[in-house]
Amino acid sequence: MIQLNANLFARVAMAQSSDPGRYYLCGVCIQRNPRGEGVTLTATDGHCLLTAHDPNADPASVPVDGMIINLGKDGLKAARKGQALTIDPATGDASIDNVWRSAASTIVDGAFPDWRRILPQGVQIATGAAFDIKILSRLGEALCDWRKSSHGLTMRGADDASPHIIACDSPDAAIFAVCMPIRVTPTIATPTWL
Repeated sequence: MIQLNANLFARVAMAQSSDPGRYYLCGVCIQRNPRGEGVTLTATDGHCLLTAHDPNADPASVPVDGMIINLGKDGLKAARKGQALTIDPATGDASIDNVWRSAASTIVDGAFPDWRRILPQGVQIATGAAFDIKILSRLGEALCDWRKSSHGLTMRGADDASPHIIACDSPDAAIFAVCMPIRVTPTIATPTWL
């Protein structure tokens, strides 16, 4: 059995895809941490990515190639309020806090992309990149946890067109996001009325 932080799983799942054509992105990828401590939880819809480290999860409980789990809407709702998520790696059956149980969660059959290759390298303090406000709102909610007080987001990217690392200024460093900028015509200038 795989035992994970339920709330962390739900936060990462906010970036999973709902596009049936990209079925392999319709869940959270659980992988052994390459450094041997805990597991990583990763989800992406192709526009943004959330990844988190659960240091308390047993990496040996996760299949060597990792697995993609979709808890479904009810499962994610329960996970947001829960503490411990237990998943049977053979069937995908899940339970939260030994109270909520479901056989409706599924193992997504497919290969999750190598998400580490898009991590920005050589990031700088600030760029002129623009981001979709709906995506930033969703990432802010996931990164800063809706159960805690508000925090600020920091963004780092190599240039205006490169993926940016986004993190919350809270002490919760176990989760971060990567977001692709959007193409816009620059309009930022001092307002003429000032």
